[in-house]
Formats: sequence, structure tokens, C-alpha cells
Amino acid sequence: MSDKKEKKAKSSAEKRTVQTAKRRLRNRAAMSQVKTTVKNVMTAIQNNEKDNLDSLTKEAVRAIDKLKSKGILHKSTASRKVSRLIQRVN
Repeated sequence: MSDKKEKKAKSSAEKRTVQTAKRRLRNRAAMSQVKTTVKNVMTAIQNNEKDNLDSLTKEAVRAIDKLKSKGILHKSTASRKVSRLIQRVN
């Protein structure tokens, strides 16, 4: 017998947990980014910053649509978030 330890093969369940952890971190970071952009829009609304409001709104809607296309947000959820954001801006 050799002195090297034999490598034990990972089970599919172990692989799944690693994949799930990676996805969860990626999704949390993406959702955090969206929340930040929406928060920026809301503070601009409160401070009556009409010059920045248009660009901030576009940025927030773009971020939400990006998550929708990647499957992180459901299409109905994304649509609802955009709709509510636009209502507040108007």
C-alpha cells in the first residue's frame, strides 16, 4: 500500500450543497445591489433631486430587469417592483 491517502469521491448531495451556497451568495449580492439602487431613488425623491431622479430610476429599473432575465427574480415580482418604483417617482 502507498503512503498517499485515497481521495474519496464527492457525493452528488455534497456537490449540490456547494453549488447552492455559491448561488445563494451570488443572488444575495445581486439583490443587495438592487435594494441599494432603489434606496438611492427613494432618497432622491425625498430630497427633491429632480435632476438625478431620471438617471437613478433608469439604473434601478435596469438592475431589476437584469435580475429578472437571470432568473433571480420572478417576472411578476420584477414587474411589481418596477411598477411601484415608477408610481413613486411620478
